[in-house]
Amino acid sequence: MAYPNTHHSGNWKVSFSNLPILNDTKEIQKYMEGYVKSLIVPDYNMEESFSTFKGEQIRHQISRQNENLSQIQFDFKLAEDGLNYFYLLEWMVKMRNPQLVGVHGNEALPEDVLRENACHRLTVHFLNNQKITVAQVHFTEAWPLNVSSLALDMGTDEEVVFTTNFSYESVTFETVALSL
Repeated sequence: MAYPNTHHSGNWKVSFSNLPILNDTKEIQKYMEGYVKSLIVPDYNMEESFSTFKGEQIRHQISRQNENLSQIQFDFKLAEDGLNYFYLLEWMVKMRNPQLVGVHGNEALPEDVLRENACHRLTVHFLNNQKITVAQVHFTEAWPLNVSSLALDMGTDEEVVFTTNFSYESVTFETVALSL
């Protein structure tokens, strides 16, 4: 069965390393990656400070890791069976009602518990005209903050779209060297 490719005309695609509620990679590709209609890659900010030296004001950056990270926003086309919407809702319910995992003996590993409900790597791939990845933005330990409501109408052929915002722990950027 062919999956819808809603990003066929754009020069980007999205990949999820995992989803805490889905173990099947093909399901992730089918219901999440295949239905991303649009996304907003968040801005990347750095704070600045001012110092005075010999009567002159000098500007310089303040380096703080993981502060002031903007959210990444996705618009998904609703799958015909609606499962992509319900998978995201199930993920959020699981985060609200966590079960302890990562248990060694009687001790839970803090990192396992804190990150059990995260997508370990959410990647936006930027493609050239031959659909070859030339750059990537990696969002690590991402999780959904919200899922928008659905506007459902009887008897219309309009596609149904919903929005989801994700938060994440860190972001990295990389360009990919192309071999000629």
